[in-house]
Amino acid sequence: MSIGLSRNRPEAERMLFVLGTSLLVLMLIIAALSDSFAYGHSAEFDSTLVFISLYFGAGLIFIGALWLIKFVRINLIGFGCVILLGLLMRLTLINSEPIYEDDFYRYLWDGAVMAHGIDPYKYPPADFLNHVPDTEPASTERRILTALAADSDSVIHRVNFPYIKTQYPLIAQAAFVISYYLEPWSLTSWRLVCLACEALTLFLLVGLLDSLGRDRLWALLYWWNPLAIIEIVNRAHMEALLLPPLVAVLYFAARQQNTASAAALAGAVGVKFWPVLLAPLLFRYFYRLGTSWTKPALVFLLVCLLLLAPQIPHGLEPNSGLVTYSQTWLSNSFAFPLITTAFDSIGQIDADLSARWFVALIVSSLALWLAVNVYPQIEDLSWRMLVVVGALFLLSPTQYPWYALWLVPFLATGRPVVWPLIALVLTLPLYFLRFPLMVQDRDEVFEHWIVTIEFLPIWLALAAMAIKHHLSTEDHFNAR
Repeated sequence: MSIGLSRNRPEAERMLFVLGTSLLVLMLIIAALSDSFAYGHSAEFDSTLVFISLYFGAGLIFIGALWLIKFVRINLIGFGCVILLGLLMRLTLINSEPIYEDDFYRYLWDGAVMAHGIDPYKYPPADFLNHVPDTEPASTERRILTALAADSDSVIHRVNFPYIKTQYPLIAQAAFVISYYLEPWSLTSWRLVCLACEALTLFLLVGLLDSLGRDRLWALLYWWNPLAIIEIVNRAHMEALLLPPLVAVLYFAARQQNTASAAALAGAVGVKFWPVLLAPLLFRYFYRLGTSWTKPALVFLLVCLLLLAPQIPHGLEPNSGLVTYSQTWLSNSFAFPLITTAFDSIGQIDADLSARWFVALIVSSLALWLAVNVYPQIEDLSWRMLVVVGALFLLSPTQYPWYALWLVPFLATGRPVVWPLIALVLTLPLYFLRFPLMVQDRDEVFEHWIVTIEFLPIWLALAAMAIKHHLSTEDHFNAR
């Protein structure tokens, strides 16, 4: 089949657009199905299985589209049509009901708090659930927040884990504020902010691919990715804010604009903390290029300090989101419970906490080790960053589907193409069985079986890829 396609590129191009149109149809069906998941509806197996099937089908089509890239030579008009199809996929979901998700209520609340000039890290939403005014003269902030809670209607009541203070850094908070200014308490306005960030991600990714001499159709790895479309547009996750600075790190590094690249990495840290793990790789890359790295490093440290400083006064309190998330969160993880079990067998230690420190040590050590011999090529830098981010994702106590989007910028630009990680789009939809199983008090089925089915094939495929790469490298060495 590949021979026929290689000789008939117009046929491959037609197939690509057929697949894109099929993806669009599936998104239309998911948008129609989403009404079954309106807030307050019970989690039902039938509708959940239909959603998972549609998600899986979209993943198959998406992988098929990526496979076709090597057979397609598309002109500017054709590429514009590709972009238009991805935009239409998103617009079909812009007014859909979020499927099994309520994280965005926290975003809407934080945006309102900060828009009124109040530190969003200071108070947990639960303090204002009862809408009872505080009559003490010194509590002006509390009176404002009580009024906001009343004005928010259902938002304040739907914030998950309301007793926990927010964990989101300053750039994320700024995006929440923009959403509030567009329209208070509006999911649609938040989705529009995310869509603007997605457009920026696409622009930077296409520019990066062009600078590397790679086919710009590899931007489909993001733009047609069902994980991006469903998790960001329908389920309204804030990963849309993280992707532009992550792509910008490579975009500016490829142009040897080191300071801009370092500032972009600091911007990513200002959305979520984990990108700090990529700093050793980036600055070692600058050093290996023979270009300046000290000024970019200082810029990185200064910008990180400015972005994280507002969180410091309340960020380490016991009920802060940062502390709670880092110390107790555990969901949809395959490898981490195995690590915890290993520590538990030792006895007389806190197995969960020890496992968390162990994972942090492994991932940070991996980042430092990979930084030692990084080559002065952007593809190598991207691939090494992918290894670090992949390890973080696969070993993390929380492996939510939207976290897999962290991998996308590096999957699109690194070498070799790591198909097992791309295949996560086929297995992660099983995560949604968690909800009907939880309603039936069958959490152990999800934790012991469904999570294994989600991730064990990925681990095995990665192991097979690593063995194949090792053997081919060894054969090449022996041949020399």
